[in-house]
Amino acid sequence: MSEMNRRQFVAAAGAAAVSLYVLSEATEVFAAAAAPTVDVGAASDYSKDGITAKWIRKNKFAIVRDNGKIYAVSTKCTHKGCNVNPSGDHFKCPCHGAQYNADGSIKNGNGKTDTAMFHYGLSTDANGHLIVDTSKQFEQSKWDDPASFVAVAGKSDK
Repeated sequence: MSEMNRRQFVAAAGAAAVSLYVLSEATEVFAAAAAPTVDVGAASDYSKDGITAKWIRKNKFAIVRDNGKIYAVSTKCTHKGCNVNPSGDHFKCPCHGAQYNADGSIKNGNGKTDTAMFHYGLSTDANGHLIVDTSKQFEQSKWDDPASFVAVAGKSDK
């Protein structure tokens, strides 16, 4: 077997990287389709207003408590689908710098987007746990739909 030259090595490494990316995306799609609901714990676990980032990496949403409501906000930028990151009291897109308020509304679209991130369906089960339903998506005009949030009593611990 002959040795690989530099150009062949770079081409092979690139092809392997693309293959791994495609496989990881396919795995993510199949996992989401197989289990559209996620138990994110008891509502009492979210006693403070703000963004809880625990679920972002695996499930692509954040749990947010604000003004007596808890909701699940998609963490996909509405410009090109990059995963946004919490940055204090808001989200920021690492790809082009757009900023979203904690509820997913536009803070500064940076000239790239004027569309808010969507909310997922949210409910409580018999044990008082919050259940996110990723098969139900609510655009900003539907955020007042009772299926898109869980109301919580009492003041936030801020």
